[in-house]
Amino acid sequence: METLPIKNFVERIVRKVLGNCIKASRVTDNPDINRTGIWAKKIFAAIEKKYSCELRDAIRKFLEESEINSVKGDSTSKLLSLVFDESKSMPSEISDANIWFSLDHPKAVVRQSALSKIAKSDILKKNTANPQKFINMQDAIIRSLYDDDLSVVQAALSIEGLAAISSPRGLLKAYDDLLVKCTDIIHKGGSKASKACDVAVSCLEKMVMEYQVHHMEHAKDIATVVFGLLIVHPKTLKVNLKALELAKKIQWDFYASSPLVYELTAPEVKNVPLESIASINMKNIQAFAETFLSNPNKHVEWLADCGNRSSFSRTLFLLIVLQALLIPTEVLDKQVNLCQVCLPALKNEWSHIQPKGDCIGDEISIDNLEKCITELVKHIFNNDTDALNARILVCIFWGLLRVQSSYVKQNSMIDAGENTALDDLFMYFITSPDNNIFQKHLQYLVANCTGAPIQFISKYLVDEGLSAGVQAESLLVLASICSTCALSESSSMDESLCMQLLRLFPSLIVPLSHENKDVRSSAMKFIEGLSLVWQRLSTSVSKNGNNGKFPMSSPAFGVFLESLANQKAMISSDARFLPAYISSMLSPSQDLMVPENLHERIDQPTKDAILNFILHSSLKLSPYGKLMVLSALKGVGSILFKAEEVKSLFLYLLDRRSQHQSGHDSKQILTTHETQILCLLLEVLFAVEDQTNFGSETFEALLKALKVDGLSHEDPVAVMPCLTALQNLQPVFFENLKNDTKDKVFGLLISLFRAENLEIRNATRDALLRINVHASTFVKFIELVVAHGDERGNPKRIKRSENLNRDNHFEEYFGEHPVSSILVSLLDILFLMKNVNERLCLLQPLCQILSKLLSDQWISGIVCQYNKGSSETLDVPSFVKETQQLVLLTLKDIIDTLQSGYQDNLLNNGNVNLLINFIRSTEDVGTRNHGLSLIASLAKAFPQLVSENIIDLFVAIGDAVKQEDSHSQHVMEDLLSVLVPCWLSKTTSIEKLLQIFIKSLTDVAEHRRVTLMMYLLRTLGENSLSTVIMYLLYTLIERGSHSLSKHKKSHCVLSLSAMSQEWEYGLAVNMTGQCSYKLWFPCLCKLLQEIKVHQKQVLLPMLHLALQFILLKLQDTELRFELEAEEAANSIQNSLGTLMEEVVLCTVSVKDKKGDISGDILKEVRNNSNTVLKIITGWMHASTYFKGITRLLEHPEGLVKRKTLGILCETARVNNMVQNKQRKARKLKRSSLSTALQVDKSSCPYFSELCYKILELIDRESDTSVKIAAISSLETLAKEYPSENPAYSKCLATIISHISSGDSVTSSGLINTAGSLINVLGSKALPQLPLIMKNMLQRAHLVSCCPSGKYAHGSPRTDASLSNQSVSMLLSVLTTIQVIVQKLGEFVSPYLEEILDLVILHPECATQIDSKLDVKAADVRGLLTETVPVRLILPPLLNLYSSATKCGDASLSLSFQMLANVVGTMDRLAVGTYHTKIYEHCLEALDLRRQNLDSLKNINLVEQSIIHTIITLTMKLTESTFRPVFLRTLEWAESEVDQSTSKRSMDRAIVFYKLVNKLAEQHRSLFTPYFKYLLEGSVQYLSEDGVLISSKRKKKAKLGDDIVKYKDSLSGQKLWNLRALILKSLHKCFLYDNDQKILDSSNFQTLLKPIVSQFVAEPPESLDSVPDAPSVEEVDEILVSCLGQMAVTARSDVLWKPLNHEVLMQTRSDNVRPKMLGLKVVRYMVQHLKEEYVALVPETIPFLGELLEDVELPVKTLSQEILKEMETLSGESLREYL
Repeated sequence: METLPIKNFVERIVRKVLGNCIKASRVTDNPDINRTGIWAKKIFAAIEKKYSCELRDAIRKFLEESEINSVKGDSTSKLLSLVFDESKSMPSEISDANIWFSLDHPKAVVRQSALSKIAKSDILKKNTANPQKFINMQDAIIRSLYDDDLSVVQAALSIEGLAAISSPRGLLKAYDDLLVKCTDIIHKGGSKASKACDVAVSCLEKMVMEYQVHHMEHAKDIATVVFGLLIVHPKTLKVNLKALELAKKIQWDFYASSPLVYELTAPEVKNVPLESIASINMKNIQAFAETFLSNPNKHVEWLADCGNRSSFSRTLFLLIVLQALLIPTEVLDKQVNLCQVCLPALKNEWSHIQPKGDCIGDEISIDNLEKCITELVKHIFNNDTDALNARILVCIFWGLLRVQSSYVKQNSMIDAGENTALDDLFMYFITSPDNNIFQKHLQYLVANCTGAPIQFISKYLVDEGLSAGVQAESLLVLASICSTCALSESSSMDESLCMQLLRLFPSLIVPLSHENKDVRSSAMKFIEGLSLVWQRLSTSVSKNGNNGKFPMSSPAFGVFLESLANQKAMISSDARFLPAYISSMLSPSQDLMVPENLHERIDQPTKDAILNFILHSSLKLSPYGKLMVLSALKGVGSILFKAEEVKSLFLYLLDRRSQHQSGHDSKQILTTHETQILCLLLEVLFAVEDQTNFGSETFEALLKALKVDGLSHEDPVAVMPCLTALQNLQPVFFENLKNDTKDKVFGLLISLFRAENLEIRNATRDALLRINVHASTFVKFIELVVAHGDERGNPKRIKRSENLNRDNHFEEYFGEHPVSSILVSLLDILFLMKNVNERLCLLQPLCQILSKLLSDQWISGIVCQYNKGSSETLDVPSFVKETQQLVLLTLKDIIDTLQSGYQDNLLNNGNVNLLINFIRSTEDVGTRNHGLSLIASLAKAFPQLVSENIIDLFVAIGDAVKQEDSHSQHVMEDLLSVLVPCWLSKTTSIEKLLQIFIKSLTDVAEHRRVTLMMYLLRTLGENSLSTVIMYLLYTLIERGSHSLSKHKKSHCVLSLSAMSQEWEYGLAVNMTGQCSYKLWFPCLCKLLQEIKVHQKQVLLPMLHLALQFILLKLQDTELRFELEAEEAANSIQNSLGTLMEEVVLCTVSVKDKKGDISGDILKEVRNNSNTVLKIITGWMHASTYFKGITRLLEHPEGLVKRKTLGILCETARVNNMVQNKQRKARKLKRSSLSTALQVDKSSCPYFSELCYKILELIDRESDTSVKIAAISSLETLAKEYPSENPAYSKCLATIISHISSGDSVTSSGLINTAGSLINVLGSKALPQLPLIMKNMLQRAHLVSCCPSGKYAHGSPRTDASLSNQSVSMLLSVLTTIQVIVQKLGEFVSPYLEEILDLVILHPECATQIDSKLDVKAADVRGLLTETVPVRLILPPLLNLYSSATKCGDASLSLSFQMLANVVGTMDRLAVGTYHTKIYEHCLEALDLRRQNLDSLKNINLVEQSIIHTIITLTMKLTESTFRPVFLRTLEWAESEVDQSTSKRSMDRAIVFYKLVNKLAEQHRSLFTPYFKYLLEGSVQYLSEDGVLISSKRKKKAKLGDDIVKYKDSLSGQKLWNLRALILKSLHKCFLYDNDQKILDSSNFQTLLKPIVSQFVAEPPESLDSVPDAPSVEEVDEILVSCLGQMAVTARSDVLWKPLNHEVLMQTRSDNVRPKMLGLKVVRYMVQHLKEEYVALVPETIPFLGELLEDVELPVKTLSQEILKEMETLSGESLREYL
């Protein structure tokens, strides 16, 4: 419970626990009752930690249900108290159980009683050892204060000492909530009101008195709780008076300092009039107001918090504030202070009230506020307290304004701007959401509370920090003043006010340019008002004769205002319109924005006067105001500088910036707006194209603006003016400068180019790109820098005067900047500015700088100059590297502009040598790359000059090749593309060039090697790719030859394999990877050709690496992707054929080296070549492949021919697999690159040519191995490429003619080939059938002999084993015969006898000498039976019987197996025609056991095949045809063999009953009726005294004589076998006799005793003479199953009893076997009859009792098992019946 989340299960747990506790309490003298309570309390304590509320609710709900469902009178809480009480010393009424159950009891009476008992016990004042009990009790009591029943609450309040032990804040909150609750009940009225009043009074008394004793620190909190009750209400009069009485005792300063009224006479208390209540409230409010006014800062926060508690509290707080404002006082400072202190709280109160409507307080006047408060106090009892509070607040704001007005009148000399409360009120009135309510307040404030209204409001127009709403509302106030002034009829006062308003026009430009549309719209209303004011003023001025006194009074100014008013829509909608419009109006130039007539109405002097008026007035504004006005007037251009104020301001700001820069006046730092003004004026200055009107001081100002030395690079005072100057420096302005000034400006730009500030750097860069600087200027500065460096490096060589002069020049331009930074900036600018005129003249100065950079002395001078002027140390390597790179980049940039073969002598060999030495001496990679790039540019522009130094250049390149970065790679590529043609122009030795490059690439990164070699390859020509690859591999072999020589040959292949990981091999792979397959794929053939020609000494290693390389490239993704397209596949067919030929030739050529190399290497080469061939063969078209193979077969070497034929065979075999894969790929919608070689129209001629070529090898080739390979390949082609190609017919004729000649291996191959060709040709091979059969069978009889001696030319072999050649020959013959039968089955009848003789009579095919021969012969036999018609195959097969009997049981068995298969294929017509003949043939064969031939060793095998044939035949016979056949068989079995003795053959009987078993097994219930013909014979054979004579002779012979006569002739072994077969037949008969057609009562009795008699039948002494005779155990098992099934089939207890009796009687035999058989039969019956056997138990028990006492352990054991099973069936113990 402490771990799992059980919130949703608390109720169920509590119900279970308390239910068990009640059960425990009702048990008398329960010893475990205390333990039950302990555990229950632990459970509740665990739950209470997390789910206390849920626990109480669950207990209360349980108690409610228990009380309702209680039957007896016992209280549930009392019963639970008995369980939960741990100690009897504790009174039960105050125990923990009471806390849990009594105080949470659903009945209020119980809760009240429990609290009363706690109050009387004074337990809270006593000490206890269990503090947790106090915690539980106080929590329960505090919860009782929230009880819905006030009687319970009153009882809880009667408990003393609760404040001493409870949490002060928790208890105080309970008191507060209780007072609120009681007050609500009292206001609602009803029966509970009186009780609630008493409870509230008790609560107040208890709260104030107990906290006064125990918690004095919470006096503020108590005062806050009581505050809302200090307003006397008629309904809560008693509570309010008690609160006023107790307020003095709280010891809170605000209450203690206020003389409160709370006493009434007795009559008044009972019926107090509302006037008296209002009087009391008014007196108390006055008392509170005086206390508050005396120290508002102390009490305002607390009062505001009290007011937020409730509406009544807020009302009291607001009335106190209002009364404090209305108290008459001679010193207004206190009330002014009160205004400032209370204003934030009053704003907050207004936001909480949310008044409804805009007419609140309209009737209130500022002059009758005292009367208003009296009325408001009288209406304090109204229900709508929010409306009352809103009215009070309106009065308060009027009171604030009255105080401010009185204060301003009393102190008229005080500036209104110093009165922050007035500003706050103004801001609040215009920004309040309910500003409509405060419109009168706002008007009163502007008119009466400010000494100068225009001055007061104007500051809101240009103050940047004000919101848009404030500015808009301020403008509207001014607009209303304008309207009032314009409509006024007075004269003197109005004229002054009008002038004040008109003078605001320059300030009005600020809001007119504001980004907020509302501000602009309000400003336009003010403009419209000013236009009306001007009209009012112009009328007054004309009457008084004062026209022309002020610029505002001129008619042009009126036109100006009118035109602005007319553009109200445009100015309001777009902030950018006003600056453009006012600039168009005031500028001398005319444009379409201003109407032409407007320019006529306002002449230029008037425009200047208006502009001067605006500038003169606006420059008195704050910096923000100045900036906004100047921004609006920016469009007038240079006219601004005609105003002396503007020019003075510009120079003043520049001087302040310079002073700040020099550090002389650090206090006068330019503000942000002043900086923006300076930037704006600079922008105006630079926009002037004609600078003639500006003096030298203006240009000096420009130079000052560009200087940023001495200022922080992040200081906007330094950055912004400089940025403005740079951004506005235009080419025209720069061109109009004097040369000296240009040089100074350019010098400053050089200094700024590397400034620390990023924006300045970017602006300087953009400025330099805009202006035009002549190359001579650069030369001048380069010479100045070089000379300055020379002076610093070697000062003794230069005169002192010249030194000082140059130093002054340098410092004049660059100040204290070090030479190093100036030089870098100058070079950087020179590289940046591409449009410098006459750049070519800079080549030699730049070379001079490059030579100086190689001089340590010159660099040391630069370092010394830098260290003297800076505390930091110059990073010399970085400086030198950067400078060198800039020089090189600039030189390259200049030279790249020249055309090839430039004739002007701009550079010489000395410059080239300088560059080469520089490249070789530098160690920086980037610098060297720039130098190499410069050389490449020189080679393009001055090829002759570079050619003269080509050797030194290649030496320098060799050092640079090792650079690994990508840029160096690109540089080297460009350089090689230029220099290699120069090399080839002098020498054509490609090998030498390759050796040089490959040798130099040893330490170069892999990716750079590829790029360099690819560039070299492109230069040499793409046809050189094979040569390049060969030399790469040769270099690898040569480099590894030394390490290879140290190892043994066995390690060579490992070393060669490892060579594929070397960089030369990888370079070759990567180079080809950079090329298209169209380039590198043909080169693979050339690679093998060149290796055979040029690398004979290392042929095998080279071939090994080359084949590995080829194999890798064949996996190329691009190649495989392109091969999927038919066009690409066709384009490389010739290359594929050539590659195949070369791979084959190379593979063969390495065999000559076999004696000198390791076999593993040779094996590796062969494997790789085979893999290559396999891959490319899959890509080749059939025509290409056949052509390539034909060309290889024309090679003079036999080894090549054999290899080619082997490849052909392998490809043909794989072809079928490829086709299968393609089918699967099509099903899966996948593509496969490997294509099957198909002989179609396009490839058929080439395939025929290939076949003729192979046939030629068979005819004419003297090499036997080649001939055998040709024969095998032709066979493979016929198998894998079946078609109707005429070449196959010609090949077949030639093959057949060669079968009889040659050795057995050749002949075997020819026979196989002939079979394959016949399989392809089909009926077209029919003309060749006689010859092929003749030659083939002749070859077969030469290696195999027939035991029948039918063929005189048979093999003379006498041993049982076969040679491999003989087996191969016979397999070939059988395979070909199989094909002939498949394809020409209808034409093989002339040869069937010979074929059957081979596959049946020959021991090689019949006696399992060789498994392969057996399988193949079986296939032929099966195919013959399936393919050859019955009418053709049946006669030779039946004629084979006599020969087969001579050849042995295997051949005879096979012949009958074939006969069975033939029968299986017969249709109904054939069965009707041949079944009698076949059956008689089989019946004849069944007599072989009796004949006992010497050739038949395993007669059982023969009989099984014969019976199988008969069964197969009977399965096809009908009932009408089967019955005579069966009766014929029965007659045959019972017929007399020896007529003289009238004996029946026991051998025939054995065979007959074998047949019966199989017939019963196959036909089942269909054959069961035929047992009626067998019962008599079966009984005779089973009876020990049966007569074994035929039924025909039975009547003639006497019974006694016959028995005596035949008894002696019975053969024990044969009889044993026969009886077992009979019993097995009878078992099947019983098993399938479902309808009891045979086993009726009569037959049951007839068969019972003969079968049971077999229990005591003695087995023969030996069974060796009859190999198929069953053992005793088998006969016993048959006998038990036969009798058991007989009982099951009988299904009658009438028949079971005699059976059971006969069986039990056999158990009394003296022998063990009858006993065991009897018990087994009984157990069988028990297990199968189950409950039906219970009726036989009484008879069986006595016999079991005898058998349980038998001396033989098996008999006893089996008897015990049967007894247990019988007990299980009966369900009782049978031991007592024994």
